[in-house]
Amino acid sequence: MKRLLLNLGLSWQIILGILLLGGLFLPTRTIAAIPGTMTHVGAMSFVQWVLPAAALIMVSLLLGTGLPRYLAWRNGREAGPATAEKWLGAAFLLVGGLLLVKLPHSLYWLFVWDSTHDSFDILWLVIFVPLALFAGFMLAVRLPKQKHFWVLGLPLLPILTCLVVLQVDYHELTVARADRVAVAVETFQDRNGRYPETLNQLTPWYLLSIPEPTIIYGQDWCYAGGDSTYRLAYVDLEHWSSPDAHGKIHQSAGDLSHLPPLCQDQFAVLQVQHSGYFHARID
Repeated sequence: MKRLLLNLGLSWQIILGILLLGGLFLPTRTIAAIPGTMTHVGAMSFVQWVLPAAALIMVSLLLGTGLPRYLAWRNGREAGPATAEKWLGAAFLLVGGLLLVKLPHSLYWLFVWDSTHDSFDILWLVIFVPLALFAGFMLAVRLPKQKHFWVLGLPLLPILTCLVVLQVDYHELTVARADRVAVAVETFQDRNGRYPETLNQLTPWYLLSIPEPTIIYGQDWCYAGGDSTYRLAYVDLEHWSSPDAHGKIHQSAGDLSHLPPLCQDQFAVLQVQHSGYFHARID
């Protein structure tokens, strides 16, 4: 009975871990769209910084609880542990493992998006490496035989992720993503005899999801299309610190003269999200 109550008391870690895992997949615009929650910038900070930091600590709690149970069951140190306890231990490992797998992906995009508005990517390591060391020491206490693995391995996670991101050019990444969207648009036209009116018509048959441009966080493509015409563009900056934003056409077809002004809708979104910092430049 006492063990059952202990397990129930620890199950909050699984619930919180599942919530954090869902939060790491949650788009910023979804949070910002909830009335009375937070601004776009606040939601961006929450998704990109707060959730990964909390997930890092939760990984240590979940694995620190689940691994001893798994090792005790595997090595037979407990006489006939209850089936429910086995499954609970497996749940700790599953949720902790999923968070550990998702965490590098979230850190990668944190560093990528940070590079789009400043040049100090490595400063994030000042936050995440100490957090990872703390999480590693927490695991080392629960798993002394594996202490070197966790104390050294977890801090390597943000360091290696940052080193990978330092090789990424977000302008080139945007062009590569635009190429994927343009290919999907042309494929749509080949099969349907017309261009899509919106990019949403491309999912899920031509693209599972629409990759967004990586110039300014929260921006969508500037797309306009019709039967024989389309224009794919995005809002671009000459430099991450420049407030002068301009529309840049990536690919187009047909007569564009009847289409609305380039990136008009996205310029309006930009002004709302960033409180008028950016200025639309008409080329």
